[in-house]
Amino acid sequence: MNKDQLTGRMKKATGKAKAVAGKVLRKPALTARGRLQQAAGTVQATYGDLKSTAKKKVAAARRSAAKKGVILEKKVRKQAQKQVKKARKSR
Repeated sequence: MNKDQLTGRMKKATGKAKAVAGKVLRKPALTARGRLQQAAGTVQATYGDLKSTAKKKVAAARRSAAKKGVILEKKVRKQAQKQVKKARKSR
């Protein structure tokens, strides 16, 4: 869990508490501030989720690219060895 996910979820919970308190105390301004804070928390948590997902996707792509690079390197090395053997036979 990254910083944005944690902060967003905390803001959302705080906003929910303020909204409920505003309803109980019959203070529409407090209720509105709570709902606004909830929305801000949701946005920040979603941003954190997207950031985390992107980080995981990039890491997976790097691993995949590294694996493909190793496979390609082995193929090139094998072809080079075949060419060297062929050149030695033709002498």
